[in-house]
Amino acid sequence: MGARGEKRARRTLEKKGYRHIVSNYRNKTGEIDLIMQDGRTVVFIEVKTRRSEEFVPTEAVVNYKKQKTISKVARHYIRRYKLQHYSGRFDVVVVVMPEKGKTTIRHHIDAFGYR
Repeated sequence: MGARGEKRARRTLEKKGYRHIVSNYRNKTGEIDLIMQDGRTVVFIEVKTRRSEEFVPTEAVVNYKKQKTISKVARHYIRRYKLQHYSGRFDVVVVVMPEKGKTTIRHHIDAFGYR
């Protein structure tokens, strides 16, 4: 289900004019689901896919520890590809895909800063 959610998130962002750079970028510290470009901004995107949000809002899953991991991976990516001249941003995309009913997608721009 996670891969389907990431694909839906990517398509939604591309329709908004974002350019896809890489999916599932990994290093020894962790992973970033999507890295995309919005103008001169490199956007590091955490995608959360759920069947429902009955118990916990999906945004709450991207806690401080997860933010810190994503930040470290992003810094590594920026150094590795010499992108210091670009600005960076962290977004969260929530994809709720119920078994019955319509899929909803929420895009939280600049959801958190570097940790």
